[in-house]
Amino acid sequence: MIDKARNPFQTARASKHMKNRSLLFLVGSVLGVSCGGGSASITNPDGSNVGGNMNILEASNGFGKLLPHEIAVADPNGLPTGTTIEITSVDDLLLNLTPTNPILPVTQWPVAGILPNHTPGNHFVYVRFSQRLDVDSVLNPSVGAAVDNNLTGAISVLMVDPVLGSTVPVRGKGFVGGRTYGPTVDSDNPTSLVLEEWVRGTGDPSVLTPILAIDTDNNPDTLPVFPGLGFPGTEDGFSGASSLVGDNVFCFVVDSDDDLTTHEVFPVGVQIQVRISEAVRSVENEALARPGLASSTVGADMVPPEVAVAGAAQIPLIIPGNGEIDVDPETNIEVTFTEPIQLTTLGSLDDGTPPLLSAAILLQFGPSISTVSVPFSVMPFSVFDLSRYQLRPQYNFPGAAPALAGIDCGSFSDVRVIVNPAQFTDLIGNTNTLSPSTGFVTRSGAGLVNAPVTPDTIYVGRGGSQQAISVIDLNGFGQGTGNPTYDDNNPVIEGNSNWPNNPNVALQGALMCPPLGRGFCTFDGGSSGVFTLVRDSALNDTVTGFPVLETVGDMLLGHALDSVFNNAQPFGCQAGGGNICAATGLKQIVLIQGGPNTLISVNENPIVAPVKTEIGSENLVSWAPHPNPPPIDFPPLCTAPLILGQEPSAVDNILPPPPLGNGKGLQNLLTPGSFPLGIPEIGLPPSGLLALEQNTFFEGPSLQLTLAACNTYMMRQQIGQFLYVVDRVVDQQNRGIFS
Repeated sequence: MIDKARNPFQTARASKHMKNRSLLFLVGSVLGVSCGGGSASITNPDGSNVGGNMNILEASNGFGKLLPHEIAVADPNGLPTGTTIEITSVDDLLLNLTPTNPILPVTQWPVAGILPNHTPGNHFVYVRFSQRLDVDSVLNPSVGAAVDNNLTGAISVLMVDPVLGSTVPVRGKGFVGGRTYGPTVDSDNPTSLVLEEWVRGTGDPSVLTPILAIDTDNNPDTLPVFPGLGFPGTEDGFSGASSLVGDNVFCFVVDSDDDLTTHEVFPVGVQIQVRISEAVRSVENEALARPGLASSTVGADMVPPEVAVAGAAQIPLIIPGNGEIDVDPETNIEVTFTEPIQLTTLGSLDDGTPPLLSAAILLQFGPSISTVSVPFSVMPFSVFDLSRYQLRPQYNFPGAAPALAGIDCGSFSDVRVIVNPAQFTDLIGNTNTLSPSTGFVTRSGAGLVNAPVTPDTIYVGRGGSQQAISVIDLNGFGQGTGNPTYDDNNPVIEGNSNWPNNPNVALQGALMCPPLGRGFCTFDGGSSGVFTLVRDSALNDTVTGFPVLETVGDMLLGHALDSVFNNAQPFGCQAGGGNICAATGLKQIVLIQGGPNTLISVNENPIVAPVKTEIGSENLVSWAPHPNPPPIDFPPLCTAPLILGQEPSAVDNILPPPPLGNGKGLQNLLTPGSFPLGIPEIGLPPSGLLALEQNTFFEGPSLQLTLAACNTYMMRQQIGQFLYVVDRVVDQQNRGIFS
């Protein structure tokens, strides 16, 4: 099976480059590579820098740090040590985050209106950046912007009620370097306010002084008003107050009555959040590199975390969702929460290991009788914002099938995102209470390819402007990707499926192990017959091409894939599957002479003496699986490594039934025949293999729960061989593609 779009595995790369050509290992999907860099900077004493990226250095409510988040350094067992670090990169999470060493909670505001030195004052919050701020990127000079606290939206201060689904701005005033717009109106532009300095430092790092004086009544006998009085540190100093007026600091003070001397507090019972977007810019016009969210509560945090919603319809902020159509099957899913979430309660961190199914969020597709839950890994968009996560599915969604009369694959293109209650937590341990759900519909995408394998194939390099590889099917009776259309009254229509004409399917499919039946969609529609080109699930007749390949040169078959990828438990399949009966030790290939040119399985004639026995060796290149190929299964046979194909027909089918054995006593009805192409003129369907001697057998592994019940077998998934292709255009690149 070839997935043309995604490679979920680690790829083995060739150790030597070939001059003016690249070598491609063809058995599945493309591995992408990315790289990044930075620039030099000069750091100032206040922590800001000149040049380089602009980042968040700190967010605080004065009583403790809100950003960066912190975590204990983990010991080799994943337990916390006594050392705490700031989380400033994904590597900090990869090295330290475990279920037993979570991200640490942040500090709350006190309920009372007090300053960090416990004297009366306004609640406040500040964010310190690595570069001096461009004031106009944060503060809005417009007279009419007072309703938005004269903030541009690059930074917003909000109160979030997750139960009611409401998000409302907190009334207050924002400052950059002790400056804000107003109250003076610009005489040259009456729609704008003047940028004025309200407070500044005094030389004492714990004390600030109000600067701006306003004469409110033009009376020389009355004192002017200092609107900055009441800004934290102007009435009573506290340690670190001077940091609030740095040119690289945004400070927000709660103020609903335009009078800082009347001390106010943030609301109780909601999340208080400072959202910091990439729209924040420095005076050097450098955009903020990574967005952030500082979030806490007033008093003890009893607020449950939830998936954020938007609008009067309370639509979950899950993208894609809300019935969106024509979505790329390779999509990741973005979920926004009402506050920072403890990552390990959502799913597995994307650390390169196979993810497990999440109890918190389900990604599902398929009909209700065989719903598929897709494992995914989790990664925050920014380590400074743990309320927005990307869910990265372990494999692509199937995508929509082409429109065919009488064929409905809709349930496989309908993806459901379901949030379960009481499963994920915030940083302090509160669990979610709500269970929103949404969904989207995928388009056809790149297409899955499930093709027959050697010895029943011819691999063809196609030239021209769009060079590619196609596969000619010499078996004709497999359940690969293709058109599932079949007419019982006319079973030999060109382009329709020939799979139902396989006598093992038509006469005993329901009795076999695994059971075989007609396909109903293009991912399991089956072959169109001998000498036809294999088609993918989008019904294209190439298995790979641009951008995986730019040219097709020499091709060479290598070793069997099952020597590297298999569903054995526990050493083959690492996650999402596994079969104890597919163990390498149970693979015993016992050969007897079957014809002038063929060695066959001893199970075809147990009384004949073997000519050779191999234990644990790879699949034989001269034997085809039955069917060739087996169908794609959802959920997959194994998710790491990704094996979508069903196991070949089990050896149990041909072994004698009780009391002589533990098999089914069936015979392989697909044998060499006189009419492999059928006779379309008279409506006679194909009735036998093209091969002159039998080359396909029931030799797949048993499907049992205990090792004692397993029979020895001779062939397993992953079927097929490595295919090496020389691409003469791509210079000195080796690409790995896996099935």
